[in-house]
This record gives sequence, structure tokens and C-alpha cells, in this order.
Amino acid sequence: MSTLAKYRKMRDFEHTREPRGEDGRRKVLKPAAGLSFVVQKHDARNLHYDFRLELDGVLLSWAVPKGPSLDPKVKRLAMEVEPHPLEYGGFEGTIPKGEYGGGTVMVWDRGTWTPEGDARVALAKGHLSFSLQGEKLKGAWHLVRTRRAADGVGSGAKQGKAWLLFKSRDAEARDDDGDVLLHEASHSALSGRDLGQIAAENQQLPDVPEPELATLVDQAPPGDDFLHEIKLDGYRMLARLGAGDATLHTRGGNDWSARMPTLRAALKATGIESAIFDGEVVVLNEQGVSNFQALQNSLSEDRDGDLIYFVFDLLHEGSEDLRELPLVERKSRLRALLEKHAEELGGRVRFSAHVVGHGPEFFDNACKLGLEGTIAKRVLSPYRSGRARD
Repeated sequence: MSTLAKYRKMRDFEHTREPRGEDGRRKVLKPAAGLSFVVQKHDARNLHYDFRLELDGVLLSWAVPKGPSLDPKVKRLAMEVEPHPLEYGGFEGTIPKGEYGGGTVMVWDRGTWTPEGDARVALAKGHLSFSLQGEKLKGAWHLVRTRRAADGVGSGAKQGKAWLLFKSRDAEARDDDGDVLLHEASHSALSGRDLGQIAAENQQLPDVPEPELATLVDQAPPGDDFLHEIKLDGYRMLARLGAGDATLHTRGGNDWSARMPTLRAALKATGIESAIFDGEVVVLNEQGVSNFQALQNSLSEDRDGDLIYFVFDLLHEGSEDLRELPLVERKSRLRALLEKHAEELGGRVRFSAHVVGHGPEFFDNACKLGLEGTIAKRVLSPYRSGRARD
């Protein structure tokens, strides 16, 4: 079983930007090569520091609620957690609310570490002595396993998971103020930002892009290179969610949020921290078919409660620009996101379903049902603003 199996099981990588990690990297312990360490300040349910040491191709990890102290007399509780991938050492950003560890992560310190003797033997015995060569933490340190219960930290802590992290008495020790670095050196060693700046960046979305447009053709393309959707008879609309708000924009870039307050409220209710949707706003008749005249009537009479927003593409999620991903992957992430928030959306925002392949047959059935038409989209295409043949 992979060393990272537990780490991966606890996370949904369609919703978090945390790295999945690669197996089989740097399996041999070579202190001379410079084993990495990182301390990440993590503003989750409770603010804490994650202390990580590279060994055997992963980052062994401990959660330190009060952070490391430079005072040798102060022994800080360090709860052992699942090993993380090496790539996690460079992760800085916000884990979405509702995901495991949801909150903002800062790379507080980083550098290399050197064990005294055989690190594996020391860890097995429960006493690891080592030195740190970081930007903030330096000198000799200890991790000692304790049989004490982890009072006030989590629940049901397993025996052997609680350790103590403390400083050796050397030139880097501080008897007077062991927490001085936690207070004074509170910015990221990676980017120089504080937690608030990192969190705010995650909520910043780019401007709403120009939409991708279709090209009229005489017949639907055959084969599995294309997927097919029902062509809806409504208004093209891009929705921008971020910083606790939602706005709706027409194909020409006009902000129609005020004309669609019910849709806007449904989108805001999801609490999605940042995303850009592409879709079509319609009104459905009694047969469930989009009707443009009914849509115009609803808007002119301020009856926006009849509006349905069918979403067929996801251009941004979190701080990720998804436009270079294949269409099928974007739609898969879109479906999962909408299903996760189905209760808040209350049927007002729906996933635009599709069929892969069978283009001519799909079009013939649409004709028989008296629909507006069909849209064929190249399965592996990126999102490109403007009119093209994808």
C-alpha cells in the first residue's frame, strides 16, 4: 500500500488544490543531500502549525497546536498525522471550506534538517534528535513520543501519536521569549505574505472572459470526438462567484445581476468561495422546453422566479484557471460542484447534461421533440474565447 494512501483517502482532489503527490521518490535516506523540512501555519478550525520532516520520499508530519518554542524549558505537544507528499512542502493557499483541513495554509518556515544517527531507528524508539537549518528555525531540536493523552486536542487520540517538540539548549535557544518568532516573524517564508493576504488572494477572480462561441454547420459531427448538448433558447450568461457574492454577466459583458435577484441569491447561498460558470438562462414551458418569449416576458415583468440557469462549463474554481483543461474534465468538476450544492441551488441552477458521440442520432431526436437544436463540442478541447470550430 502506498505511504500516501491515507493522505489521499482523506482528500477530494477535484475540490482542493493540495498536491496528490508521487510515489517512489527519494527512497534512500541521504542526509548529505539535504533532507527538507517545512513548517506550515494552518488557519483551520483551530490555528496551529504543521511540522514536517522529509524521510523516505514523504513528509512525516505533526500538528503542533501552539507552534514551536525556542525556550528549551517549553515542551510543545505535537500530534502525529498522516505522511504528506514532498510536493506539499511548497503548498500555500486556501483549502475550501467543508474539505478536510479547510482553511488557509502558509509556508511559515522551510529549509533542511539533519538527524543525529539513524532517523528510522530513533523514530521507532520514540526519541528523534536533529538539527534544523531553516530561515526561522535553527539549531538542535528533539521529538519525543509520550504516552500522555492529548488533552484538549481532537478526540480519541491514539496511544503513540502524541509527541513533544522542544528545543535543545544552544546558541539559537531563547529563555526569555520562546515564542518571539511566532509573533514577530509571522510572514510566509515562501511569498512574504501573511495569512490574511493569502486568504484574500484566493477570493480574487479574474475578469469575466469573453465567451466561447459556436459555428453553424449543416449536420452534427459523428464519432466520439464530440459530445452533444441540447441547444437552449435563452440568454447566454456567465456567473462569477467570489468573496461572498455572485454576479451574472451577459455575452456582451453587461452585469444583469439586478435583473435576476433570485438566481443571484441561489448562487450566493452555496458559499462557493470562487468560481466562474458559463451557461444559459431560460424559462421552461409545461413540456420542459425552453421558451424565449416566456423568458422575455418574465424579465420584463420582473418575474425572475421562473428563471432556470443551465450551466455547461466551469472556467475557474478556487484559484485555478481551468480553461486549459479538456472539456470533459471541466464538465466533470462542474457536475460534482453543482451536486455538492444542490440543496442551496434548489433546482434554479442545473447541470447541462450531454451525450458523448451519436451526434446525428442526437440531433434527429431533438428535431422530433421540436427543440431549438443541438450543440456539438469537441471532448478534449480547451476553452477558447470567440468563435471557432471546437
